[in-house]
Amino acid sequence: MARTKGAKNKRTALSALELESLKHADPRLFLADAMKNEAHPFDVRLDAAKALLPYFHGKIPPKGQNEAIAGLAAVLVKYV
Repeated sequence: MARTKGAKNKRTALSALELESLKHADPRLFLADAMKNEAHPFDVRLDAAKALLPYFHGKIPPKGQNEAIAGLAAVLVKYV
């Protein structure tokens, strides 16, 4: 007997149940918990902290890029 249209197959349904049972559904919360857990080795905690960085701090632009952006903004202001 075929599944009805839109119904999940057994594998997908099991995966959804496994995800619901996870303590941390949000990867950021999982990484934060791994970073704070002193039972983990330092290397694991450091890797979790590195993975979390983009969520909290933007990338630092290369040297001189801020001046180029400011110069472009000054040129655009003249035309607006």
